[in-house]
Amino acid sequence: MKQKHLKILEIIFKRPVSGNVKWNDAVSMLKAYGAKIDDSRAGSRVHIALKGNDLLQHRPHPMPTMDKGAVEVYCQKGDSDANYNTMEGVYCENRI
Repeated sequence: MKQKHLKILEIIFKRPVSGNVKWNDAVSMLKAYGAKIDDSRAGSRVHIALKGNDLLQHRPHPMPTMDKGAVEVYCQKGDSDANYNTMEGVYCENRI
């Protein structure tokens, strides 16, 4: 695991939520943790599969940074705790 990936993970879980996470950095970090990224969907939708959990994200454009809402999805508890537990597990496993 690269230090850069750990830094991105720290930024994602930091509060207040950062609006300065670059999409390509987040994708690189997710791939490093074993996520499968499928960007063959129509438009800017991207399917992310990580440890048996699915997430549909919108690739930002024209700017390369994700908005705060998109960043918060990675660590927010919602109707299903699956995405939260997956990312929290990755965060806890790799926290220094």
